[in-house]
Amino acid sequence: MRNIEHVVVLRSLHVHAVFCAGWILIDRCGKHFGLILNFLRDSAVVLPESRREDLLEILTEAKYYCIQQLVEQCEQVCFLLVSKNGYTQTSY
Repeated sequence: MRNIEHVVVLRSLHVHAVFCAGWILIDRCGKHFGLILNFLRDSAVVLPESRREDLLEILTEAKYYCIQQLVEQCEQVCFLLVSKNGYTQTSY
């Protein structure tokens, strides 16, 4: 099942990926790529609940790579931040 998820991620990159000598070049910031890879390996990661900016960046990357389970996990933590800190939903 996990291999199928990886194929979906690769298909979602369409023109953003360039195959070169057996490597795939993904033109994205690498700041959270380790977390993305860990999620693909383990289907779980610890998200930064105290750093809203990092959480939003991870949410953006999860949406880019079409990793719905990670998107939902990020959105749940965002909802907790809204409840806890009084952010409006549009500002998280």
